[in-house]
Amino acid sequence: AGSSGERLPSTPPAGSGGLSDVLYAKPRGAPARQPSPTGPQGSVQAGMNAVATAQSEFDGYISQAFAYLEEAERRTAGAQMPAEPSGRRPLPGVDDIAVPRRPATLQLATEVLLQLRAGGEDAGGSPRPFGAALVLFGACPAAERQLLMLQCLRVAAPIGETAAEMVRTVVDDDVQRAQVPSLLASASSIIATLCQSMVLLIDKDNFLAPEMPTLARNVNALPANVDPRSAASKIDVEVANFIAGLCRKPRPLPSGLVSLCHYVYAASEVKFGVLAAQNTVVMMLASRVITPSVLRAAQKEGPGIGLSERMSELSRLLQRVAHFAHHGDEDDYGTSTAVGPSDLQQVLKHVAAMRELVAKVLTLPADPTLGLAVPAEEAEDAAAWIVKACQSWSAGLAASGGLAGSSRPRSQQQLEAARPVLLRLAALSEPTVAGSALPGNTPHDPAPSSASLAPPGMLGTPPRGGGRIPPPPQ
Repeated sequence: AGSSGERLPSTPPAGSGGLSDVLYAKPRGAPARQPSPTGPQGSVQAGMNAVATAQSEFDGYISQAFAYLEEAERRTAGAQMPAEPSGRRPLPGVDDIAVPRRPATLQLATEVLLQLRAGGEDAGGSPRPFGAALVLFGACPAAERQLLMLQCLRVAAPIGETAAEMVRTVVDDDVQRAQVPSLLASASSIIATLCQSMVLLIDKDNFLAPEMPTLARNVNALPANVDPRSAASKIDVEVANFIAGLCRKPRPLPSGLVSLCHYVYAASEVKFGVLAAQNTVVMMLASRVITPSVLRAAQKEGPGIGLSERMSELSRLLQRVAHFAHHGDEDDYGTSTAVGPSDLQQVLKHVAAMRELVAKVLTLPADPTLGLAVPAEEAEDAAAWIVKACQSWSAGLAASGGLAGSSRPRSQQQLEAARPVLLRLAALSEPTVAGSALPGNTPHDPAPSSASLAPPGMLGTPPRGGGRIPPPPQ
């Protein structure tokens, strides 16, 4: 009680069940505090004792926390923890964990994709979505077109169904431009470039296994002293067994190639008919998928084996299958005066077997994502490559701007038509990205330089870090 005789407030002082008690945790298992029976003065003394006890516990907790952090720093630096004094319980160890890398944001990839998906009417192209990409593919130098297509697929793959939309647009445009179906999978077609780029994004170790390695191994095992006619017959048997093995599989091709077959067949059927559409897919698979894959499989068998005479015969046979895939819908060798190869009938049997394979593939559903698993870091690196390429091509056009249009090389005339698309992509800022080493994104494979696009003598020293892009392995 105070000197004036007033009663003390009923709320206990701070530190004795008052407001400040929430700062300190009650020790586990300790009984709850009871009000002091000795009156207000006793309550004050008990509150002071409780504050001292809680402060001691809090200081101990802070000391243990600092000791724990110190031990973690020592373990990180590789230092050995000294032995604990007797009677003191050691602190728990710190687990060695890997700190995950900060994920990429896809910022540049999204900006590049928006520009590629824009219409290309300002460059004389199609106003449909991905019209700008069509303009860029048509204007790109032939030596760098496949790598450009590969990088565009990498940019679009992580963003929903955008990659499938771009692939379908490229296929539809190429089919509409083709006069005959046999041109769709030729070496200069955009569909051939697209197919080869998709094969590069697929896991090659499991690609068409085990039928593909078996075919290469059996053909390489044929003795060199075997009669040529007998060797050709055995190679025919191996090719027939290879196609039949693919037909027996529930899913003979990866999902990305299955979707591509769907798009090529659907676009070709509308313009050329059912048979021509089937033969177009046969030609694409035989020339752009099977032949390069079987040669890679043969090279893995051992040094020099992939260059054997038997493998050359197998490659020529597969090329004949692709060449005569359109037999009957364009050139009828049975009724015209045209002369086919000596093994034409056997080649046509392989074409018929490939049509069965195509029919099996078309029964499978198309994957809207194309099954392309591209990490965000690779997509960002691919976007940075596209920006650098457009900057280099634009610089090459600026350096050769004094030449008349007819005096420019054809590649520069094509790039000049695509100047609006190039400038929009070249204006994008390139963030600092640190991803996996992609073709064209390493010191050995720089982005295309303006020197590679300017006429001889127009440029002096190539820009720092410039150079042409070596084509990806076929």
